[in-house]
Amino acid sequence: MKDIVSAISHRFHGLSKSKAAVGSPPPPPKDAPATPVRHANTTPTTANTPTPATVKMSPLNKALPALPTSRCVTPTVETLKNDYLSFDMDKLGIEPEHRQWFAAVNTSIHRFGDTMDPSHDYQYIRRIVSNAANILHNESKQNEWARRIDPVVIWVACMIHDVSSIIYRDAGEIWAQTDIVNAFLEPLGCPAGIRYQAARIVAKISYTSEMVDEEGVKTFADENHAFCIVQDAVRLDKLGAVGVSRFFSHEGNNAFRDYELIDNGIGFVEKRFVHYTRLMKTETGREMAEERYKWMLIEGSSSEKYSVYNPTNDEIVGEINLADAAEVDAAVAAAREAYENGPWSKFNGAQRAKVMLKLADLIEANGAEITKAEVTAMGQPTSIMGGWIVPMVATTWRYYAGWADKIEGQTYPLEDGAFRITQYEPYGVCAGIGPWNVSIMTMAWKMAPALAAGNTFVFKGSEKSPFSILVIARLFEEAGFPPGVVNILTGAGKTGALLAGHMDIDKISFTGSGDSGKKVVDAANKSNMKRVTLELGGKSPSLVFDDADFDAAIAANSQGFLFNSGQACIATSRLFVQSNIADKFIATLKTHFEGAAGMMGDPSDVNTRLGPLADTKQLERVLGYIEAGKTEAKLLVGGERKGDKGAFVTPTIFLNPGKDSTIYKEEIFGPVLSVLTFDTEEEAIKLANDISYGLSAAIYTENLSRALRVSSKIKAGTIGINSGYAPDNMMPFGGYKQSGMGRELGKEGLLAYMQSKSIRINL
Repeated sequence: MKDIVSAISHRFHGLSKSKAAVGSPPPPPKDAPATPVRHANTTPTTANTPTPATVKMSPLNKALPALPTSRCVTPTVETLKNDYLSFDMDKLGIEPEHRQWFAAVNTSIHRFGDTMDPSHDYQYIRRIVSNAANILHNESKQNEWARRIDPVVIWVACMIHDVSSIIYRDAGEIWAQTDIVNAFLEPLGCPAGIRYQAARIVAKISYTSEMVDEEGVKTFADENHAFCIVQDAVRLDKLGAVGVSRFFSHEGNNAFRDYELIDNGIGFVEKRFVHYTRLMKTETGREMAEERYKWMLIEGSSSEKYSVYNPTNDEIVGEINLADAAEVDAAVAAAREAYENGPWSKFNGAQRAKVMLKLADLIEANGAEITKAEVTAMGQPTSIMGGWIVPMVATTWRYYAGWADKIEGQTYPLEDGAFRITQYEPYGVCAGIGPWNVSIMTMAWKMAPALAAGNTFVFKGSEKSPFSILVIARLFEEAGFPPGVVNILTGAGKTGALLAGHMDIDKISFTGSGDSGKKVVDAANKSNMKRVTLELGGKSPSLVFDDADFDAAIAANSQGFLFNSGQACIATSRLFVQSNIADKFIATLKTHFEGAAGMMGDPSDVNTRLGPLADTKQLERVLGYIEAGKTEAKLLVGGERKGDKGAFVTPTIFLNPGKDSTIYKEEIFGPVLSVLTFDTEEEAIKLANDISYGLSAAIYTENLSRALRVSSKIKAGTIGINSGYAPDNMMPFGGYKQSGMGRELGKEGLLAYMQSKSIRINL
């Protein structure tokens, strides 16, 4: 499924490397003998070669560590003059708007000239681009764009790599190469997008002393860069591919160059690329190994990985990389650049609406692929994902596209010789952190209103369900969103913490647990006091009065509660039944739960209504609550794992748990229901409110007056009458008490991504 990963490029971040490139040698021991740096096409350095007494440090490089001079070789003044300082920018194809800062970068690096490589001439750069095209052309048919890489990016990356590589080896502490790139380029006014592209190339360049023969090339390619090239080519990451191409064009540590060997190495890697792309093209019914390779091609370059397992059968689906600080910074920088200087800020509401509507169409057109990705990763039944979630996501984008050209301010009566105006403006760079249970839905709830309002966005979904998000990620570019407007990160809690505490994010929205929500608020306050929206947990009540439609109430509190195996924040996991109908109601409910257990199965089957829990960790969590519940209440039905493979738990009912018991007051996020009885309306209201959550509630009665009276007294942000609450794009969604703050959806969801400005004009 090659297109899945095409969105994760310089436009959609989360995949760059912040550690030294694969194969970079470790820092030498302190007592190691000094070894001069040697470059290809140069005479090996001897003991008689003069070295500078000190390293020249320009002010902008003071952030970098001081380097020992024994390993540094300064090219001759004549070499520098001929190869760099007098180059023809017209010949190189460097656009006029880049020339001032590019010249400053060039001059600064020469002040740090002990690290320059005179072999990086114009022909060398052309060969790098040619090799990159050669690597990619067989299956991707994308060799033309490999030749259209902005030359300034390649030049800067190749020059600065020598600086960063030596700093990495000799500084006494490891500096991330991407950080070094930014330390050089940012103070000189280099645009964020070019900084990021240069860093991507630098991060893919790797030298090794083992590259001395054809077997060495093959071994190294097989173990390291072959898969990198597969990832880069399939992802259409021309930047990373150029970096890898340079690796095959230049063994710097050995001053060794053998073009036949290089061709053999590239050819070998090319064959592996063809092999993996063919695996990806295999139709349904492929072996699990092929599925694994397909998903692994999504991963990027950061060192920390997360394995995603299919909760239906416990088999690995693939790996994702967990974005680190450098990748978060790159995504935020791209979003900031797009907001401040990109075309998005010049789009009017109708133009924003146009690309959003196109995205909605693309989501529907790719619904089967999106559904399969989510079913595979977290076990959500096809009937739910394809039948409800994907269509709602598309309608959410359409709903907020409709708002994009309807944002309006207010004027006030002319009084005291003053005219007053209130207008709404976007915050700027916004971020969202989503959960694993309805990943693409919460992404739409956060991103669609933010983009409609004119913001740019950085989104991190859960590491447990990343693939449906990545399918949609590539659709943004196809829909026409400009570069940098949307940035997708893959990562876990550490990545989310980096977003919450980032100084250049203006607004963040989080959906998840209460404990994590508190951490988001703390990080937001301690950084730049960014605005925060929280949609947190729930332990929602369902009140069934004696005049309720019996069958409808049974259906809602069985099939409805078991939606997504109880993994829903608005699940009504505390059921209160009026005493005079309790025996019959509970007995009937037990029968329905037993029937639901028999309907559990493969979520990819369109007839399956009840699938597994999200993963083994969630399975263990739910089973732990069930074991605790057996000591706190009467187990009526269920309460066990189903089968020895997969994360299946039978639907479970506990009767009359204590008010302080864990199963009564804590969010379980699984198919575990607590049932109690009440006598009066007042008692029912008190029971509904006696908990720290307030996200949702349901009331079952044929008496409309009672329904409205009770709903007005229940402390919850959403209430369903004669049904569980179903989110609606037109209505705000959010909770009371510890279920969050702020609202998503509706007009309130739009205004959450805007700030008001009041203007007073003296006439």
